Amino acid sequence: MKFFNLCFLVCVITVPAWGIVLAGSRPKEQESAPPEDTQKALPSVRKNVAVLTDLDDPLIAPIIDFIDTATGLSLSLSKEKHLPDGQYDLYMGACTPEHIPAISDYRSPVWEKTDSSFHRQGVFVWAQWHSSVAINTLFFDDREIVVSRLLTEYTGKLTTLNPIHDSLMLLVFYTLAEIYGNEIIEELCGVVPIFQEERNSLAFSIESGQYPIALGIDGYFRKSISEGYPLELSYAPFGEDKYPRTTVRGENIAFIPDHARNIQGAKHVIDFLGDEIFQRHLEGTCFTPVLHRCEEREDSSPRTGNVIPAKCSAPGLEEFKKLWLETAYPEGVKNLIPQPE
Repeated sequence: MKFFNLCFLVCVITVPAWGIVLAGSRPKEQESAPPEDTQKALPSVRKNVAVLTDLDDPLIAPIIDFIDTATGLSLSLSKEKHLPDGQYDLYMGACTPEHIPAISDYRSPVWEKTDSSFHRQGVFVWAQWHSSVAINTLFFDDREIVVSRLLTEYTGKLTTLNPIHDSLMLLVFYTLAEIYGNEIIEELCGVVPIFQEERNSLAFSIESGQYPIALGIDGYFRKSISEGYPLELSYAPFGEDKYPRTTVRGENIAFIPDHARNIQGAKHVIDFLGDEIFQRHLEGTCFTPVLHRCEEREDSSPRTGNVIPAKCSAPGLEEFKKLWLETAYPEGVKNLIPQPE
């Protein structure tokens, strides 16, 4: 009951004030323009390409805009779960759709020159991401020790995103629960007094020192680190004895369904996803490129031994959302604290 009381007091009192501060705390990011020598789609290729995705708009929309500008195509996004055949030309997301269509076995001449582990049977891995713990070094010296004691000694000092509002963190929490059971979710909820609703507020909370520790996707803190904030990322486990692997690795995939109406346009997008121009562009997003990576990014990658591949199951994710809400907003406080829709 101590945690429930703490959560109630902090959430009810502080959220409105913080919402006002965070709303104007960070300027809107500007997308960089592609180089002038970018390969445009041929005039004969139909421009409109319908894209199905499960990624949040703030994550995928800027990438779609970049592809549009670079290729001359016009991509439109849809997040409908049950689109009928012929309603989309390309899938770009973090999880395979619940109802998997017949997939075109397109052999991209661009991807054929790359590592075969990133393209198989018409499915292309165009980006990766990892969960990580960001630590403000003004408060802590040894980040490895902090993470190893994260769930036992740092109650009230850790914040993270509300997974109901973030598709990638939903996969992280779901994967951890699938591996270790709901106990790890209960422990995380027990040390986190406030769940952030936006990626910008998560970054601001650790930049400002409101919370010296933040759990998120490594790319969510990339801009803060590049701007000189004293943040370091750790991929160490949350206590090796109990939870020996806690870094979740996700892969963003793309494929063309057999029923695509604009298959030529979709093929051009697939080719562009493997182009160096696009992969370099990912360095400035929340995702990590799988090809043409910078040496410094390679050095900062998590150790393989602590990595869990993200688990994806549409029915499982829906059930987990209910479980998470029951855990984070238990009886006695859920009617008093605003819950995510």
